[in-house]
Amino acid sequence: MIIETFGPPGAGKTTFSRALAQRLRDRGYEVDLVLTLPHLSNHLLNFGGFLPALQRVTLAIFATIAILCRPIANARGLRLAKDLLRLMPPNNPVWWIRLSQYVVRFSCVWRDSHKSDRIVLFDQGFVQIVCTLALFSRADEKTIARAIGMRTQSDLLIRLDAPKELLEKRLHERVHQKPTWRNGSSLT
Repeated sequence: MIIETFGPPGAGKTTFSRALAQRLRDRGYEVDLVLTLPHLSNHLLNFGGFLPALQRVTLAIFATIAILCRPIANARGLRLAKDLLRLMPPNNPVWWIRLSQYVVRFSCVWRDSHKSDRIVLFDQGFVQIVCTLALFSRADEKTIARAIGMRTQSDLLIRLDAPKELLEKRLHERVHQKPTWRNGSSLT
Protein backbone atom coordinates (compact mmCIF):
# COMPACT_ATOMS: atom_id res chain seq x y z
CA MET A 1 0.00 0.00 0.00
CA ILE A 2 1.27 3.45 -0.92
CA ILE A 3 0.12 6.47 1.11
CA GLU A 4 1.15 9.99 0.16
CA THR A 5 0.44 13.38 1.68
CA PHE A 6 0.53 16.83 0.15
CA GLY A 7 -0.20 20.36 1.27
CA PRO A 8 1.43 23.71 1.96
CA PRO A 9 4.61 24.07 4.02
CA GLY A 10 3.78 24.03 7.71
CA ALA A 11 0.52 22.09 7.33
CA GLY A 12 1.89 19.16 9.35
CA LYS A 13 2.62 16.60 6.62
CA THR A 14 5.73 15.17 8.28
CA THR A 15 4.26 15.26 11.77
CA PHE A 16 1.08 13.55 10.57
CA SER A 17 3.05 10.96 8.59
CA ARG A 18 5.25 10.10 11.57
CA ALA A 19 2.21 9.71 13.82
CA LEU A 20 0.34 7.60 11.24
CA ALA A 21 3.38 5.37 10.65
CA GLN A 22 3.74 4.80 14.39
CA ARG A 23 0.02 4.07 14.80
CA LEU A 24 0.15 1.52 11.97
CA ARG A 25 3.29 -0.10 13.45
CA ASP A 26 1.57 -0.30 16.84
CA ARG A 27 -1.18 -2.28 15.12
CA GLY A 28 1.33 -4.73 13.65
CA TYR A 29 1.79 -3.39 10.12
CA GLU A 30 5.20 -3.09 8.48
CA VAL A 31 5.63 0.54 7.44
CA ASP A 32 8.41 2.32 5.58
CA LEU A 33 8.23 6.05 6.27
CA VAL A 34 9.84 8.07 3.46
CA LEU A 35 10.71 11.55 4.67
CA THR A 36 11.35 13.91 1.80
CA LEU A 37 13.95 15.87 3.70
CA PRO A 38 16.40 13.67 5.57
CA HIS A 39 16.18 13.81 9.35
CA LEU A 40 19.41 15.33 10.54
CA SER A 41 19.84 14.51 14.21
CA ASN A 42 22.88 16.70 14.75
CA HIS A 43 21.91 19.23 17.41
CA LEU A 44 24.03 21.89 15.70
CA LEU A 45 21.51 21.95 12.87
CA ASN A 46 19.01 23.63 15.18
CA PHE A 47 21.13 26.76 15.14
CA GLY A 48 21.23 27.23 11.38
CA GLY A 49 24.17 28.80 9.65
CA PHE A 50 26.87 27.68 7.26
CA LEU A 51 27.74 24.22 8.65
CA PRO A 52 24.17 22.90 8.71
CA ALA A 53 23.58 24.25 5.20
CA LEU A 54 26.79 22.62 4.02
CA GLN A 55 25.77 19.33 5.64
CA ARG A 56 22.38 19.39 3.90
CA VAL A 57 23.95 20.20 0.53
CA THR A 58 26.56 17.47 0.99
CA LEU A 59 23.91 14.87 1.87
CA ALA A 60 21.86 15.85 -1.18
CA ILE A 61 24.88 15.65 -3.47
CA PHE A 62 25.98 12.24 -2.19
CA ALA A 63 22.44 10.82 -2.34
CA THR A 64 22.10 12.02 -5.93
CA ILE A 65 25.52 10.65 -6.90
CA ALA A 66 24.60 7.29 -5.36
CA ILE A 67 21.50 7.17 -7.56
CA LEU A 68 23.37 8.24 -10.69
CA CYS A 69 26.05 5.58 -10.07
CA ARG A 70 23.37 2.91 -10.54
CA PRO A 71 21.73 4.05 -13.80
CA ILE A 72 20.33 0.63 -14.73
CA ALA A 73 18.79 -0.06 -11.32
CA ASN A 74 17.36 3.46 -11.18
CA ALA A 75 16.43 3.77 -14.86
CA ARG A 76 12.67 4.05 -14.36
CA GLY A 77 13.01 6.65 -11.61
CA LEU A 78 15.57 8.65 -13.58
CA ARG A 79 13.30 8.59 -16.62
CA LEU A 80 10.39 9.85 -14.52
CA ALA A 81 12.54 12.65 -13.06
CA LYS A 82 13.76 13.65 -16.53
CA ASP A 83 10.19 13.72 -17.88
CA LEU A 84 8.92 15.83 -14.98
CA LEU A 85 11.80 18.29 -15.20
CA ARG A 86 11.39 18.64 -18.97
CA LEU A 87 7.66 19.18 -18.61
CA MET A 88 7.94 21.73 -15.79
CA PRO A 89 11.49 23.11 -15.59
CA PRO A 90 11.97 25.64 -12.79
CA ASN A 91 12.54 29.12 -14.26
CA ASN A 92 15.41 30.07 -11.95
CA PRO A 93 18.70 28.16 -12.51
CA VAL A 94 19.43 27.92 -8.77
CA TRP A 95 15.98 26.47 -8.11
CA TRP A 96 16.41 24.15 -11.11
CA ILE A 97 19.54 22.66 -9.51
CA ARG A 98 17.97 22.47 -6.07
CA LEU A 99 14.70 20.93 -7.24
CA SER A 100 16.23 18.59 -9.82
CA GLN A 101 18.24 16.66 -7.22
CA TYR A 102 15.12 16.49 -5.06
CA VAL A 103 13.01 15.23 -7.99
CA VAL A 104 15.66 12.65 -8.97
CA ARG A 105 15.91 11.24 -5.44
CA PHE A 106 12.12 11.23 -4.99
CA SER A 107 11.40 9.63 -8.37
CA CYS A 108 13.72 6.69 -7.71
CA VAL A 109 12.22 6.03 -4.28
CA TRP A 110 8.68 6.49 -5.67
CA ARG A 111 9.20 3.92 -8.42
CA ASP A 112 10.75 1.40 -6.03
CA SER A 113 8.00 1.83 -3.43
CA HIS A 114 5.42 0.29 -5.74
CA LYS A 115 7.30 -3.02 -5.60
CA SER A 116 7.06 -3.23 -1.82
CA ASP A 117 4.99 -5.77 0.10
CA ARG A 118 4.50 -3.37 3.01
CA ILE A 119 2.96 0.04 3.60
CA VAL A 120 5.08 2.87 2.21
CA LEU A 121 4.15 6.27 3.59
CA PHE A 122 5.48 9.47 1.96
CA ASP A 123 5.36 12.67 3.99
CA GLN A 124 5.45 14.48 0.62
CA GLY A 125 4.37 12.36 -2.30
CA PHE A 126 4.12 12.67 -6.05
CA VAL A 127 1.35 15.27 -5.97
CA GLN A 128 3.56 17.44 -3.72
CA ILE A 129 6.42 17.17 -6.24
CA VAL A 130 4.12 18.24 -9.06
CA CYS A 131 2.75 21.17 -7.02
CA THR A 132 6.29 22.30 -6.18
CA LEU A 133 7.45 22.10 -9.79
CA ALA A 134 4.28 23.88 -10.94
CA LEU A 135 4.99 26.79 -8.60
CA PHE A 136 8.58 27.21 -9.75
CA SER A 137 7.85 26.75 -13.45
CA ARG A 138 4.54 28.63 -13.56
CA ALA A 139 2.95 25.68 -15.32
CA ASP A 140 -0.59 25.93 -16.64
CA GLU A 141 -3.44 23.52 -15.75
CA LYS A 142 -2.90 21.38 -18.83
CA THR A 143 0.79 20.87 -18.00
CA ILE A 144 -0.02 20.05 -14.38
CA ALA A 145 -2.62 17.50 -15.53
CA ARG A 146 -0.01 15.87 -17.81
CA ALA A 147 2.44 15.67 -14.90
CA ILE A 148 -0.16 14.11 -12.60
CA GLY A 149 -0.90 11.63 -15.41
CA MET A 150 2.69 10.34 -15.11
CA ARG A 151 1.97 9.27 -11.56
CA THR A 152 1.70 5.64 -10.60
CA GLN A 153 -1.41 5.72 -8.44
CA SER A 154 -1.03 5.64 -4.68
CA ASP A 155 -3.60 3.78 -2.64
CA LEU A 156 -4.36 6.77 -0.45
CA LEU A 157 -3.75 10.47 -1.08
CA ILE A 158 -4.11 12.74 1.93
CA ARG A 159 -4.32 16.53 1.61
CA LEU A 160 -3.36 18.50 4.69
CA ASP A 161 -4.03 22.17 5.20
CA ALA A 162 -4.23 24.68 8.04
CA PRO A 163 -5.48 28.23 8.50
CA LYS A 164 -3.28 30.87 6.85
CA GLU A 165 -2.35 32.44 10.20
CA LEU A 166 -1.13 29.11 11.59
CA LEU A 167 0.87 28.32 8.44
CA GLU A 168 2.52 31.76 8.60
CA LYS A 169 3.35 31.27 12.30
CA ARG A 170 4.89 27.82 11.69
CA LEU A 171 6.95 29.03 8.73
CA HIS A 172 8.14 32.06 10.72
CA GLU A 173 9.20 29.72 13.54
CA ARG A 174 11.01 27.46 11.06
CA VAL A 175 12.93 30.37 9.61
CA HIS A 176 13.91 31.50 13.08
CA GLN A 177 14.74 27.92 14.20
CA LYS A 178 12.01 27.65 16.83
CA PRO A 179 10.57 24.15 16.37
CA THR A 180 6.79 23.82 16.69
CA TRP A 181 7.03 20.13 17.61
CA ARG A 182 7.94 18.15 20.67
CA ASN A 183 9.59 14.72 20.64
CA GLY A 184 9.25 14.64 16.85
CA SER A 185 5.61 13.58 16.95
CA SER A 186 3.08 16.31 17.59
CA LEU A 187 2.62 20.00 17.01
CA THR A 188 1.99 22.39 19.86
